[in-house]
Order: sequence, then structure tokens, then C-alpha cells
Amino acid sequence: MSTTRDIKLNCFIFKEISIFLIYKNSFESILELSLLSKLAFKIFQNQIISNELNQYNFFLTFKQLKDYIDKGRNDIDEHVNYKYKLIQYKHIEFIRFPFLYDKPFQQMGTFKSNPWSGISGEYINEQNKETKKYLNKYCPSLKYVKVGEMVQTFLFDLFSCDDFFKIKRLNLLWTLKNPPLSHLKNLDDEEKLIKEKSLKDDLEFLSNHNYSFNFLKSINPIKIYLNNSYGDFHIHNFNNLLNCKSIKTIKFWNAFVPMNFIENVINNNFNSNIKSFQISFPYVSSNICRSQPVSPLDANHFPKEFIQVLSKKCENKNFNLKRLIIGKKNQFQFELYNNDNDNDNDLLDINDFNLLINLLNIKLPNLSTLGLEFFFISSFDLLSPLDEIKNLNTLACNIKSLHSITQYCIKNKNIKKVILPLNGDYVHRKQQFEIFEWLLSVSEQTELKVIKIILPILFSSEASRLRDSFQLNNKNSNLKLDLCVV
Repeated sequence: MSTTRDIKLNCFIFKEISIFLIYKNSFESILELSLLSKLAFKIFQNQIISNELNQYNFFLTFKQLKDYIDKGRNDIDEHVNYKYKLIQYKHIEFIRFPFLYDKPFQQMGTFKSNPWSGISGEYINEQNKETKKYLNKYCPSLKYVKVGEMVQTFLFDLFSCDDFFKIKRLNLLWTLKNPPLSHLKNLDDEEKLIKEKSLKDDLEFLSNHNYSFNFLKSINPIKIYLNNSYGDFHIHNFNNLLNCKSIKTIKFWNAFVPMNFIENVINNNFNSNIKSFQISFPYVSSNICRSQPVSPLDANHFPKEFIQVLSKKCENKNFNLKRLIIGKKNQFQFELYNNDNDNDNDLLDINDFNLLINLLNIKLPNLSTLGLEFFFISSFDLLSPLDEIKNLNTLACNIKSLHSITQYCIKNKNIKKVILPLNGDYVHRKQQFEIFEWLLSVSEQTELKVIKIILPILFSSEASRLRDSFQLNNKNSNLKLDLCVV
């Protein structure tokens, strides 16, 4: 009698924990677990075919799925044996691939047509068509495929997606030969027009064009990264991006962001769903005159213009935006100063900083993550206005401000996470490690749960040293180290 009760209890527990066994696990591992018993097999079979597959997100590539299907098709009693297949591919409606093929796009080889990414756009598009054709044939109930890896715009035939491929992260990269146009007809017309103009006029035409970004609706990305790494031309107007309601994260990479776009995001003028917004100074432009080239906003004017943006329509609160990162490129940063010191153009009046923080508190009441990498904060007292942002639990800062940020974390127990982007400054890396080790030595005085360090790829060799330092110096048993190499 008691044995029966134990079996029922164990079955119930296993069904509950099976969700966690699937999460981010490999297909091979799940296949092995399913062989534990008939009940285990049935549980995993039902969970894989359910719509919640998207939540569990186990790691299955297209090749693995294809091999699995092809092996079953070669069986003599295919129709009889299908019900014993772990993946009921004929009935599955949604599936997620971490990447479409055996490995990410960037690792698939080197092609001269696109050396920056290491792969040919034509090759990928042909592969996509074959993938879609195969899945439509053998998975007749499949409605769409979610792709987890970051996809570059001119590596993926966005026009042929037809809502079949859903891209989570899109790297919107543009060049002179690949502007972000939405319709093939427009592309032909505009290429013809460009050929009739001088190079100077071509660039002006491409910069001033009011791009609709309608192609985004065929893939509905959640995160979009704006990338002008080639530097061919700068775009003046990104406002139509906000018409794509699936986008929740916008991050500017090496691309100028017009101040009027910042205004539209902050003030939610397009009623968008943006929850995370990241910009990097000096890639900010106040120039919204479309007959003039985009140029960087003067360093001394950015904080004040940003304050003006926050001051507009101050009664309209943006409840959606929860993450705002004001980052920086290179070694530039603003130092806060007290107004009783001599005024210096390289410093920001603390009164202006207080006003900026107060406006953020009013305008963005649900803000939980704030990036202050742009500012050099010499004293934790300067961060006192942050006390008023009740939902704030994560701060991002530069290494020079970490001492002050840590002291503030000791004072404000609501801060649970610190994000620290490290640059490749080898000259001052000893000082960077000393500051990091000091944070660990006083971490028990804080309520921090996570410190996330973002390392540039050239600085990745220091990752093991950071881990060793964390193990040796950390005084907070609840604190975890998250290392991210970009």
C-alpha cells in the first residue's frame, strides 16, 4: 500500500521536475532521460509537442531534427512506429532552434562576399529555402520557427520569411550596397536613382531617405541592434522602427542615434513596447535637419540636451521602459562636479545630474536598470537622487566609478546587480583589478546578488584571472560572478 503511494508521489514529482530537465538541455540528453521508463517517455513526448516548447527551449538544431525524421522515414513500419517517436514532428506547431544549422553563422566558413561575418548571404538564403521546404513537407502542422542566434540583415532573406522564421535578435547592419530598404521594387528604383547621382549625392540620398523598416514585420524581432560598422553612411531617421510592435530592445552599435529618436523612445511618442534602450556616446546627434550630414553631438551639450528631452511632456509617463543604458565609446566620459568648484567644460554640474535623475524618476517610474557608464562619479553622495527610483535594482558603470557605485550599494540595499563593462586598457588593468578586488572585500556589506563583467574579445584572456580573484576575495556567499565576452 505504502509502495503504491510512493510510486504515485514519485511520478508526480518527476513530472514537475521534468520541465527543468528539458530547459536548455541537449536533445541527446533528453532522449536518454526519456528511456528511464514508459511514463518518462510519455511526459517528455507531451512536453516537446506542447506550445510550451518555446519556454523550455531545449537545444535542437535543424540537422538533428532532420536526421531524426529521416531515420524514421526509412523504417518499413513508419506509420506504426510514429507514435513511439519522442518528437511527434507531424503534430508539432512551434519549434525553436538556437541556430538554424550545425553552428552559428559566424563559424560556418569564410566567404569573400562578406568577410566581416564570414559567410555568403546567397549561401544562407539558399539554405533557408531548403530548410523551410523540408519542414513544410514533413512537419505539416508547423506554424513557425524561432531562431535564437543573432541574424544579420543581409545574411538572411527577410523578404522570403513569410512569418515562418521568427528572429529573436536582429543585427541591422547596413552598407552602401545594402541599405535597409523594405521592398525589392523600391530597391530597384532607388539603385537606378543612385546611379544617376554623384557619390556625394548618393550618400545624401541614402542618409535622408525615410526608411519604413516594414521588412521587420515579416520576422518580428524582439531585440534589434543598429550597426554601422562599415561607416558607409549615417541614417537620419529611425522613427519607423517604433512601428514594429514586437521590438522590446533597441541597442545602438557604432551608429549615430538622433536626439529626436531618443525623445520619441523616452516619451513613448509611438506607443511602442520598448523595454530596453541603449545608446553610446559620442554616437549621438542633435542634428535632425535632414539636409545636413549627421555629426556627433558636442560632448558638453549632450547631458543638457538629454535633460531637455526628459523635460518635454513630463506629465506623460513611460511605464514600459525598464532599462536605460547611457554608455560610451573609447575613453570619453563626463565627470560630475559640485557647483562650488570652478566650472570646467569637461565636467557636469551636479545640479544638472540631480535634475536628470529626478526627471528619470518622474518620466520612467518602472525603471529597474540604469547605465551610468557615460559619467565618472567621484563620490557616492552624488548618487543620492537614485534613492527616489523605487524599482531600481541594477546599475551599470565604468571602472573609474566602481568605488563610488559600491559605496552606494552599501547604502542602498535595493541594488542587487552591478554591470561593469571593462575596456581593453592594458595600461591601467592593474588598477582595474585592485578596484574589483576591493568591491569583493566589502561585498558582504551589500545585498548584491550578481556582478556582471563585460569583457572585450581582446581582453578575454583575463577571464580566468577574474574568476580566481572572485573565488579568493569574495566575502558575500550570495554573490555570483557573470562573465560575458563580446
